[in-house]
Amino acid sequence: MKKWHKNLTIERWSRFTGERQLLMVGSELERASELAGWQDQKAVELCCERAFELIDLTLDDPKWRGQCRRLTRWRELLGESYLSLLKLGASRSKPWWPYLYQQLINPSTF
Repeated sequence: MKKWHKNLTIERWSRFTGERQLLMVGSELERASELAGWQDQKAVELCCERAFELIDLTLDDPKWRGQCRRLTRWRELLGESYLSLLKLGASRSKPWWPYLYQQLINPSTF
């Protein structure tokens, strides 16, 4: 997968709070949600790829060590949705953003 955030190292990413990191991932998902409404599949795919990159950086951040299970489950859900998007297209793929947002806002439901 292409590296989208070329200047974003794990050292720089680690300086953000955990909440800010999740909000940045959520921003990519929100962007994908908006673009799906316009049926712009390529743009949605790129948003998902950027979200994968940010989740991977989050998994590498030492502050998340005890919560890797939750983050990997979140990544797995994004992966399932991404594959559905590739197979069915932006207009016909299952709407997954609300569920991922629920996980972002209320992690106890994981």
